[in-house]
Amino acid sequence: MKNSRSNEAISQIIGEIILLAITVTSVSVIAMQILSTPGPQDTTIVTIIGKIEGGHPVFELQRGENLSRDTKLIINISERYNYSEYTLYDFQKYIHDQKWNIGEQIILPQGNITGLNDNGPRVEATIIDTKTNAIVFWGILQEGIITRYKGGIWHFNESYWSGIYHDVNDSSGNSNHGIAKPFFNKPKIINGIDKNGGYFDKTNYIEVPTKWSINITDHITVAAWMKPYTSDFISYTSTLPNKFGFTPYIINVADNIYAIISEEQGSAGLLQTMNITSNGENVTIIPYHGEARFGYAQGNQRNLRPIITKIKEKILNTPSMVLIAYNNNSGGNKFFTELRTYNISNNGSIYYTKNYLTLPEQGPSNGNRPNLQKITDTLCVIAYQTNNGGGIIKTLTISSNGTITPTNYNYLEPTLSEPNFFPINKNIYGLAYRGSSNKGIIKTFNFNNSTGYITNISSWNYSETAAFQPCVRHVSGNIFAVVYRSDTAKGIVKTFEILPNGRFGPTPEYKNITLAKVNCYTPWIVHDVADTYSVVYSDQDDTGNNAGCNGYYIELELGKNGSIKITDSGKTFEQERCYSPIILPINEHIFVIVYKGPSGGGSGHPGWLITVAYPGMKGIFKGDAFFISSNTTQVEGSINNVKIYYNDTDLGENWHHISLTYDGTNIILFVHDINGGLINKTSKYYPNHKITLTPIDLYLGRNYYGYIDEIAIYEKALNDCQINYISQHLHEQRMLEYYLLGNNCWPIW
Repeated sequence: MKNSRSNEAISQIIGEIILLAITVTSVSVIAMQILSTPGPQDTTIVTIIGKIEGGHPVFELQRGENLSRDTKLIINISERYNYSEYTLYDFQKYIHDQKWNIGEQIILPQGNITGLNDNGPRVEATIIDTKTNAIVFWGILQEGIITRYKGGIWHFNESYWSGIYHDVNDSSGNSNHGIAKPFFNKPKIINGIDKNGGYFDKTNYIEVPTKWSINITDHITVAAWMKPYTSDFISYTSTLPNKFGFTPYIINVADNIYAIISEEQGSAGLLQTMNITSNGENVTIIPYHGEARFGYAQGNQRNLRPIITKIKEKILNTPSMVLIAYNNNSGGNKFFTELRTYNISNNGSIYYTKNYLTLPEQGPSNGNRPNLQKITDTLCVIAYQTNNGGGIIKTLTISSNGTITPTNYNYLEPTLSEPNFFPINKNIYGLAYRGSSNKGIIKTFNFNNSTGYITNISSWNYSETAAFQPCVRHVSGNIFAVVYRSDTAKGIVKTFEILPNGRFGPTPEYKNITLAKVNCYTPWIVHDVADTYSVVYSDQDDTGNNAGCNGYYIELELGKNGSIKITDSGKTFEQERCYSPIILPINEHIFVIVYKGPSGGGSGHPGWLITVAYPGMKGIFKGDAFFISSNTTQVEGSINNVKIYYNDTDLGENWHHISLTYDGTNIILFVHDINGGLINKTSKYYPNHKITLTPIDLYLGRNYYGYIDEIAIYEKALNDCQINYISQHLHEQRMLEYYLLGNNCWPIW
């Protein structure tokens, strides 16, 4: 027997359910199924009865074919996610001839399972014939209904949510019960559209643990009544103010461990580690061995401009190794680029390897941040400025103990500022920077893995006018995107082509677009999911200290053909003071942003960290699979991150019924008013796709501000008539138990 803890979902049932019956008594629950697999391949046709007998799950093969002892039985008891997996080898005393023969029973050695939850015993079981890979039995054995379809219905009619499992009930029979979170600030139960509903304040939500019956892959309907309170997009999940220095830079080290590097006023650089949970809700600085200081800044100068990159990944209990680079004041206001290596353990403890390297070329006293790019576990490249306005690209070797050794290979650039490396293909990398006359330049290089030899491949001026602070990301195939500040201080995003050999396409530029009307300083772009990208920037130069400096967020869609679309523009995440923001994804649609923020009362630690939720993921969603949401001006839905919108400033703070369907061909978004009248129907062609299977839990009301009631998820794409019906008949929402009759509507099931 193999015991494991997993949220792994059972794959889609191969066979078609022909018959399913259940009888409920005080001592047993019996489920009978006959499943067969259509098509030319081998099929398995059996009838298996499952029941609870004396507190034990019991299964009997009643008719059909014998099953081999390789047959798998997967059982999930009392809605917990630690499941047990058996083969018939584990039941030798119950079966004969090395097979499960007709009339034989197997009894699971689970012990008496009665009383494991408030609703009595519950067993979810799947039996798989491994010869044909057919699921020959699936059922929920419980005192109640056995469900035949995936999905769930949440009426929110509870009188109180206590913040424990089985708190927010699913009435579909699938037992997809939710948990109201967080415990000390749970969503409030209010008078909803039908009896009780839920009120969400952007910080609370209901979490429904993922399982087979909400992992829907073919056709789906997601529907709810929603009454929003705001059109604002940003949802803060956590803040950590005044804990870092200036110009912070962040990377993920391993799992939930992150490292921030910054500079303190008039003293030194600061390396710190912290734990950020995958949902972004909890951020804690590592208290022991969780920080290290380096470098020296003279007086009140803040010129270190440190950067960090990960060189070696952790392997089991071995630590990760990071490399940092910064502009160090060696005395007399003379700055040289210095590098150090550190080991960071799995718990976030920092250990200096005692290895450092000072590069010989003197840099400017107000230099830019150097840039690092890992090539292999033992080779790295750095780009940095010299005090004559030029720059150097140099390869470095990193030994297993952290020793840093320059190779014999440099590439000299007569004018180089604000360098930014990005990977292209294997040993080929690009470097975007501000060159002579402040022009925007991208050069491509090949870095030899063994020797560090540098070969310049090609060059392209992506902007003949001034282009400051470039940041480049790969989009798809040969398409890349650069975001930068123009000569008029506006943010520009431009897509372009680089071939796998490092040469630019015949006409490199594809599209360009201005990000916003406000000024755009130090823009930073990251990829989220699918074709969605996020950009953060400040509206003032980072040399200032203005309390009115804002931090902005923009959401982009960058297509495989180089297309650019702004889907959410110019929303603020910081209004008091924000300089040099850097954004990093920590999970699907959850980000961490670090920046120089409000002064912190003279603490000398103005560095702020916030975690925010991706603007689209508000309301009802399950990772990338599906979501619906609304605010006072927009209703939005998506399947596989393919988004569909309805914009209407008249939506306001009113109840609307929102429905999203996908039938394998079209994504359709319906909006009905409080009386069930159709306001809008929007369709997007999206043929022949499976809905994404994701281990992410289902969230109800997360990052949402307003009221939600009567949520329903069906394993069918309801037609127009059925959608209209459920928006008008609040008391008949139990669509898994009732047919929709009348009004010339076909039944759902």
